[in-house]
Amino acid sequence: MKRPVGVILAAILQFLGSLAVLAMSASTVFLIARLPTTPGVAPPPTLPAGMSLGIAAFYGLFAVLGFLTAIGLFRMRSWARYSTLIFAGFVVVVSLILALVFVLMEMPENIRSPAEIAAIRGVLTAFSLGFAALGAVCLYYFNRRSTKAAFLREGADSDVNAMGIEVRGRRVPLSIAVIAGTQLLGGLGGLVFAAWIPATVFLGLVLTGISAKLFTLGTSAIGIYIGVALLRLSNTGRLVAIAMHCVWIGNALIIASLPNRFLEYMAYVAKSMGQPSSASQQFPVSGMRFISAGSMVVGFLALYFLVTRAYAFREETPKEVAVV
Repeated sequence: MKRPVGVILAAILQFLGSLAVLAMSASTVFLIARLPTTPGVAPPPTLPAGMSLGIAAFYGLFAVLGFLTAIGLFRMRSWARYSTLIFAGFVVVVSLILALVFVLMEMPENIRSPAEIAAIRGVLTAFSLGFAALGAVCLYYFNRRSTKAAFLREGADSDVNAMGIEVRGRRVPLSIAVIAGTQLLGGLGGLVFAAWIPATVFLGLVLTGISAKLFTLGTSAIGIYIGVALLRLSNTGRLVAIAMHCVWIGNALIIASLPNRFLEYMAYVAKSMGQPSSASQQFPVSGMRFISAGSMVVGFLALYFLVTRAYAFREETPKEVAVV
């Protein structure tokens, strides 16, 4: 089986990146077990142990997905190309957001020299932009006609083709499958963190304590339902997904319009980590508004696919339409 050089390099990069993420997962668990028992050393403010274990579990999950994708690339499986595109898109979006946050964030009080501030911001921003460029290169390469053809020739037996992903005998459009996957991951993540989440913001209200936990449990359950329903091509699930994305777009707009509510939320988070409430002021409001704008863009994209792919939720999917 002849593999393009770019695919081999991408597979190696996936494998090395997954090793790094797995190391982060292991180090998080190690620190949880080690820091509280270190004699003579007061542990620094940290997240609750349960939340840290949840983060470690997510690191481990992404590491496993990365390893599977690397193996799929080596075997020239068509689904691995789609997985790589999703990972690359995620890296581009997150890296660009981080780059802007690094440009706008406030520096610690002990760093006052303009040269030091410029150097730190320059290094962090360049690091993020480098990852964004790497993701963009992957998006370009795996969307090239020759790369697609290589996977189509070798992956004819794959469950992924131009009509989407086969789930229980029906073709789910790739865009719908991606939305379903993010809903499932978000819902499962919400269930993991619900017991430790200190606060959340919803439509201008700052929910804390048991109300924040119950709200997180409820929205997580809805997310899991939407994910499963979309994979089953349930039109009811599609309508619920449209409604929920409209709500989250409105929520992001309100958060961007009411920075004081966001700072109040950040103060609760800082308090839960054993830090003074003033630590919440270090996160720039402009960065928060940029993240909210990004969330709205993602929400509108999801709405676009949920509305324009309605035909896939009918009894018969038109075979002449290429589903993306």
